[in-house]
Amino acid sequence: MADQLASTSNDDNEDIDWPTQITRSIVGYIDQIRNKTTRPAIIASRGIVYGLLMIIFLPIAVVLLVVTLIRSTSFLFALWSDTHAVWASYALWGAVLFIVGTILFAKRKGSVS
Repeated sequence: MADQLASTSNDDNEDIDWPTQITRSIVGYIDQIRNKTTRPAIIASRGIVYGLLMIIFLPIAVVLLVVTLIRSTSFLFALWSDTHAVWASYALWGAVLFIVGTILFAKRKGSVS
C-alpha cells in the first residue's frame, strides 16, 4: 500500500510537472521569436525618436548657449566699463565665432563651385 501511495504521488508530480514544462517551452519559443522580430523594431524606433529629439533640441541648446555666453561677457564687461560693454562682447564673440568658422571652412573637403 505504501508503494501505491508513493507511485501515486510520483504520478501526481509528473502530472503537475508536464504542464509547467510545456508552458515554459512555449514561453521560451515566444521569447525567441520576439527577440528576432520585435526587439530590432523597438531598437530602431527608439533610435529614430531619440535622433529626432536631438535634431530638434540641439540647435535650440546651441543658440541658448551662445546667447548666454554673449550676455555673460556683456555683464562682465559692464563691471569693467559701463559705456562699451555690449558692443565689446559682440565684437569678442564675433571674432571667436569668425575664427572658428574660418578654421572649419579651411578644413572642409571638396570644392565650392
